[in-house]
Amino acid sequence: MAAAAAVTIAAILAGCGDSDRVPVSPGGPPSHTPAASPRPTATAASGQPLAIVMSVAVTARPSGLPKYDRGDWKHWTDVDGDCQDTRQEVLVAESSVPVTFTDEGACRVESGRWTGPYTGEVVEDPGKLDVDHVVPLANAHLSGGHNWSAERKALYANSLAYPGHLVAATASANRSKGRKGPDEWRPPNRT
Repeated sequence: MAAAAAVTIAAILAGCGDSDRVPVSPGGPPSHTPAASPRPTATAASGQPLAIVMSVAVTARPSGLPKYDRGDWKHWTDVDGDCQDTRQEVLVAESSVPVTFTDEGACRVESGRWTGPYTGEVVEDPGKLDVDHVVPLANAHLSGGHNWSAERKALYANSLAYPGHLVAATASANRSKGRKGPDEWRPPNRT
């Protein structure tokens, strides 16, 4: 693909005053909510849903873009020091039943119950799952992440701050998706 998409999200709050705006906090401690949990719909004081408009501007890739190297994006680290790396944290958060662990220290997930967001397939063996970066690391690299420091790349690769960033997906669906962005790949589960 000869162009990279730069996405700008603008909330259009038609007929809403400032008091109707939903606050968004860019900071705060990392947390992870299961992807399958219902998410509230932002509404105006009138009770009507707020309209969200996404605009996508496609721009030419700069010449001389450095080659993507997955090793530059250190991932599956234990950010909070509790012995569970990022992959394990996502598995724990997204299981619809309490997980079991392979060890007494509760460091590595042995079993649980996950519904693959891309396929709808129910999986109980975490070995059949990948933890997917919804926006692939390679796509982030092409969209400007190549300019980030090693620390910022690692922060992005392991971030649990947004529940839609990392998801437990069936390995086959994740590998079908690979490094493709949403312009190149859609999940078989259309919902």
